[in-house]
Amino acid sequence: MISALVTTQLEKYPQMKAQDIIKLIYQNEFGGGHMIDDPETSLKRLKDEAKQLKNNSFIEEDIGNDLVRVYLGNAGELELLTLNQLFVYSAKLMNGSIISFINKLEQLKSACQRGTISFDYRQICLEMENYEKLNYLPISHSSTYRELYQPHYRVINKQIYSYFPVILKINQLLKTTDRLNIAIDGKCGAGKSTLGEMIKAIFETNLFKMDDFFLQPFQRTAARLNEPGGNIDYERFKETVIVPLQHQESVKYQRFDCSKMALEAHVELIPYSRFNVIEGTYSMHPYFGMFYDFTIALNVSDDIQAKRILMRNGEMMYEKFKKIWIPLENKYFDQYNIFNVADLQYYSN
Repeated sequence: MISALVTTQLEKYPQMKAQDIIKLIYQNEFGGGHMIDDPETSLKRLKDEAKQLKNNSFIEEDIGNDLVRVYLGNAGELELLTLNQLFVYSAKLMNGSIISFINKLEQLKSACQRGTISFDYRQICLEMENYEKLNYLPISHSSTYRELYQPHYRVINKQIYSYFPVILKINQLLKTTDRLNIAIDGKCGAGKSTLGEMIKAIFETNLFKMDDFFLQPFQRTAARLNEPGGNIDYERFKETVIVPLQHQESVKYQRFDCSKMALEAHVELIPYSRFNVIEGTYSMHPYFGMFYDFTIALNVSDDIQAKRILMRNGEMMYEKFKKIWIPLENKYFDQYNIFNVADLQYYSN
């Protein structure tokens, strides 16, 4: 993997020095979190850097390990804010290790020695010896690289960056509205929980999960389960979550515990917030009326959905998803045309 990554970069940037290659591998392992003192300082630095640039768009470049370098543009205020939010959030999720990093450097050295990577083996060895004395601290680009290639970028997790349009839209809405209620609907395995948790972390919003409102056993009649979208207790959700939010009141409810097939005894108390996210399949049920200000539907191919459920839930649970829950979800999607009526459709891959 390291050989392919470095070779590709050398083809794009033939004047790379050994220092630049080591920096590339450092970013591949650790991301760009070393650049973040705090979110506010990071944003200021980003804005100052972007002012120097002529292009307006962001350009994405893969550097392996599910990371991309996002090259900056002299974009608008909200675009830069959004990029910084994703950069900071991505950095918090990185869990690189010094052992793995050193192993990658050894792979680099071996590939240069074998000729798999067309770069001077002696230069790599010398740079690595000097770098080891610095205890493998973050490293800068060489002056040659900076002069020739103008490396103005941020390193971000690829999946997180793919949500840029979603986070940008939220920033735009928050700037123009006093309250914001968002639904994240879509197929299981499409990334609804991932997106919901990311929005909660970035904006410190309330996050409500439809999985907490599955039907209790006595409600699971044949007639109810035959109803499109009837797999969820939408009446209880509206009464205990939506109505209080509409009245700008705190929310109180009991979560449904699937392992016990009953409501938890503990009552959740969620203070009112002007920004609320409802995440999960059935969150766009028409029973909720015109509650939402913005709706997102996440789609995913059957193959990727199957792989993700198998990895997350195992073989036995996947069979239940395939035979019971996925057909119920698809019936709901088709009946209410969820993917077409959503304000934004996101296709996960």
